[in-house]
Amino acid sequence: MELKEKIYYELGGLNQRCKTMKKSQLLVPLLVRQMIYSLKLIDRNVTFEEVFDPNMNTKPSKDVIKILKYIKCTNDITMKKSFDAVSFEKYLSTIDKTYVYDDEFVSKNLMPDIDSLCNIFLHILRQRNLKGKSVFFASAIINAFLTTSGLLEYPVLDMPYMIYKYGTPSNKQEFYEILLKSVENTLSLLDKHKAIMKMDAKQMEEVTMKSVKTAYAFIQENPVCEVGQLVDNLDLAFATASKAAGVLEDMGILEKIAGSQRYRVFKYSSITNLFNY
Repeated sequence: MELKEKIYYELGGLNQRCKTMKKSQLLVPLLVRQMIYSLKLIDRNVTFEEVFDPNMNTKPSKDVIKILKYIKCTNDITMKKSFDAVSFEKYLSTIDKTYVYDDEFVSKNLMPDIDSLCNIFLHILRQRNLKGKSVFFASAIINAFLTTSGLLEYPVLDMPYMIYKYGTPSNKQEFYEILLKSVENTLSLLDKHKAIMKMDAKQMEEVTMKSVKTAYAFIQENPVCEVGQLVDNLDLAFATASKAAGVLEDMGILEKIAGSQRYRVFKYSSITNLFNY
C-alpha cells in the first residue's frame, strides 16, 4: 500500500473512532494538547494543568489566552464547516493577530484532500513575514482543514506533537510521513484513554457513595478541579464534596496539587499525564 493510500485508510479508521468517542471527555484535552505543542514549536511552554487551573480566570497568561482562543476558533470553524480561504484567514488571524494571509494561493489550492493540506502547510512555512511563527500557524491549521474538509469528524489529530518530536517537514514526503505517524499516535492516545477509563470504572464499581460517583463523573470532563467546584457545580455540601475528593484521592484517581480546605486543587493524574506527554 502506498503512503498516501495508507494515510487515507488510517484517517478513515480515526474518523470512525471520532464518531464513537466521548466528545465531552476528549475533545478539549486534545485541542489543548495540540496547542501546547504548537507553542513549544516557537519555544513557548505551558502545561495542561495551567490551562485547566480553576483559578486561571483571575490572571491567565498570554499563552493560556492563546490556547483558549484556539479552542473557541477551532470549535467555531469546524462546527460551521467553513471550508474556504476567507474562513481560514479569519481563523488564523484570530488565534494570533500577527498572521498575514495569502488567500489567493490558498483559494487556488483549497481542495478536500491531503495534497491540498500539504501544499497549504508548506506554503505557510515559507512565509517570511510571520517572523519565526510560520511553523506555529502551519500546525494550527491542520485540524481545522481536516475537519472542515470532511476528512475527520472532530479536530483531534495529534500532529503538532509529532512535528515537535520529529521536526518540521520541509517537503511532501516528510509531510506525509509525519501525517501518518500523527494519525497512528492519535489512535494510540484514544486507546490509552479508553483503557484508563475502563480501569477506573472497574474501581468505581466498588464505590457506594453517590457523591463520589458524581464527583468522578465531573472530573472526567474537568481533569483539574477545586473542591469548591464540586460544591458549586454538583450542589454538594462542602463536607460532602471534600470527602468525595478525599475518597478519589485514596483510590489513586485524584492527586492533590495545591491549596487547602475549600481551595484544594486536584488533578486526574492519569489523564493529565496522558495529554501532557
